[in-house]
Amino acid sequence: MPNIYTEKFKIRNYEADFNNRVKISSIFNYMQEAAASHANELKAGYHDLKNAGFYWVLSRAKISISNYLSADDYIVVETRPVGVKSLFALREFTFYNSANIKIGEAITSWLVVNHNTLRPVRPETIFDKRAEYAYEAVENDVPAKIPELAEGLFNRYIPVGYGDIDINCHVNNVKYIEFALDCFSEEHFLAGRIKSMQVNFLKESKFGDVLGISTSQLNPGNGIVYIEGLNQQNKTKVFQSCIEWTPANE
Repeated sequence: MPNIYTEKFKIRNYEADFNNRVKISSIFNYMQEAAASHANELKAGYHDLKNAGFYWVLSRAKISISNYLSADDYIVVETRPVGVKSLFALREFTFYNSANIKIGEAITSWLVVNHNTLRPVRPETIFDKRAEYAYEAVENDVPAKIPELAEGLFNRYIPVGYGDIDINCHVNNVKYIEFALDCFSEEHFLAGRIKSMQVNFLKESKFGDVLGISTSQLNPGNGIVYIEGLNQQNKTKVFQSCIEWTPANE
């Protein structure tokens, strides 16, 4: 079906961690690659929107993984747009191993932003009939808001540098995921694995900005950690994340 896109990725050595488990950040990269390729097929990709004076912004993403693959394994990413909820264009992902066994899933919400006004527009207003079937209004829920940190524990400062910036001249979405994951120790990753991770992207940050990263547990002991990044120049939150951990042997 044209509204379903599938792409197979080989997990490179540098895309797995010291446990030989594919990194969450690598999976997010696969997701973005598959979504971009599918959007191009639907005539709604980067260049299609740029030529019309718009661009995509990933607003929220939530991923759940039940089985982590290793380096040299293959991961199959299946993705499909699942309609519009208010200003959000929703896109789902399902992950399979090479034996076609499901290992995880994700839901993302995207905004279409006017390049001149920097304000979002309703996605269905800018797509022609070639893609309109993919952008009908639906009842699907977008990933939820993430609670504010309570008594957040400061972790570190991160200066935004060359390696963090993408073709849109701001910090790439996957970099925020890496910033969040770097809050945890080696022991934490040895003892547990991430069951689910949500990231809400709130504001862009650019070359030269400095981000302060803080963590919090609203209910210590339940395995859920909240993380946020604060732009130190203007004191605005640029991202929030919620990570659910489970023991490594489960």
